[in-house]
Amino acid sequence: MATAFHGTAIGFVAGLLAGKANNPIGLFVTERADLAQRYADAVASHEVSTEVRRVKSSAVIELETEEVIDWKRRADSHRTLDLCEATIKTWQIAHVTIYTTEYEIGHSVVRVDSKYIKIYPYLQERLGDRLEIVVIE
Repeated sequence: MATAFHGTAIGFVAGLLAGKANNPIGLFVTERADLAQRYADAVASHEVSTEVRRVKSSAVIELETEEVIDWKRRADSHRTLDLCEATIKTWQIAHVTIYTTEYEIGHSVVRVDSKYIKIYPYLQERLGDRLEIVVIE
């Protein structure tokens, strides 16, 4: 089984629970958690940076897949976030780390099955001890 990481914002984590891509290209992943965190920071903050910032609402998902991953690599000096990337079409979630605030824990919602529900209890129920919530201020 191969391991890959995906960085996103909290609102998109619920959509990854199904374990399959919704588009024909697949889900973009990277080989290290720190690279995924840069993507997560960019999605959550709407600002691209080559530094890991662990911004509010960012989420890094560790995925396991049966697929052979065809990594595309660029030099470490490359000025974009995509130093190493690939796509996968199916996965299982091994671990999710979310950076958030106390306020978000109590108030963030997501749409699931045409209903708006609080995201954190939903993810806790679905992921159990695979979910790590880091409260930042």
